[in-house]
Amino acid sequence: SEISPNSQNLENPSNPSQNDSETNYRDAPEAPNWKQRGHQEMKKGRYRAAVMAYDRVLQGSPDAASIWVYRGTALEMLQEYEEAVDSHQEAIAIEPSYSAAWYGRGIGLLYLSRYEAALEAFNRAINGNGNWESRSLADALNNKGVALWHLQRHEEALDAYKQALENNPNHALAQENLTKLQ
Repeated sequence: SEISPNSQNLENPSNPSQNDSETNYRDAPEAPNWKQRGHQEMKKGRYRAAVMAYDRVLQGSPDAASIWVYRGTALEMLQEYEEAVDSHQEAIAIEPSYSAAWYGRGIGLLYLSRYEAALEAFNRAINGNGNWESRSLADALNNKGVALWHLQRHEEALDAYKQALENNPNHALAQENLTKLQ
């Protein structure tokens, strides 16, 4: 099922729809910070509420690439991987070298068992702008290894795990994955 933004009339803030039971946030004395609310909902594990908060941000700022990434991450947590990939793709369309967007796209594609496309996404993340949001180069290298492993390219997967550990010697998942392959 597709996530749809709140039906509140934002085109004409002084005339909200008759069925609108919420305060029109543009007219409210202290308008809610929807980005902050989305982050708070994520921390509480309320991923659907986070998606809805990020959708509110996107109503007013559709070119906010980072919000598309946060939204995609929330959708991943809801196991709505196709929608998550689409959300990350929106961020990529706005900012083509955005590492976090490519990383998120790769995660969604891994869960969809689309390993070649996931590998391409992780490579694009690794070679992107270095803006990882809450992730890291080591995370991308580790997940590149996961994609390679699923593609039966075990030597390349080993190399990716080793690179992840060179980047972050304390990366537990890369260490675990490397140990499994050796």
